[in-house]
Amino acid sequence: MTSNYYVKTFIGDKDELPIGNKGDFYWTYRKYEDKRITWTMFERAVKNILKFHIILILEYIDTSPPLIERILGWKNPPRQVLPHEGNAPRENKKSIPAIEALSAEDYIFLSRDNMLDVLFFEIVKRIYLERLHCSPSTLSDE
Repeated sequence: MTSNYYVKTFIGDKDELPIGNKGDFYWTYRKYEDKRITWTMFERAVKNILKFHIILILEYIDTSPPLIERILGWKNPPRQVLPHEGNAPRENKKSIPAIEALSAEDYIFLSRDNMLDVLFFEIVKRIYLERLHCSPSTLSDE
């Protein structure tokens, strides 16, 4: 798709050519395919993700029911759904870490090329864990 896909998606600029019925947000990264992300853009993506009332991390989905119930009032726990499972059913339902699936050279290239996405993911995981384990009165948006 492009480097730093998630940072580009959450920057939040309007897409002048949204595709189909996916809406503006889904295709936001297209506007930045050939652009380098600046620190200001990265900061804006972080500020935008903080606006969401709930953020879920697939790796932590088993821990999310208390957060989902507190924020949305839903009592049914989420079930695991693997990406594209309908298109390519898997017998082994475990995800394979990228470091195991790629050559060392490709892994290093992708890690460096997507460094801001990796940092963004670490920040999002922290936001998730703070919201899960801290009372709402102790959290801030900064």
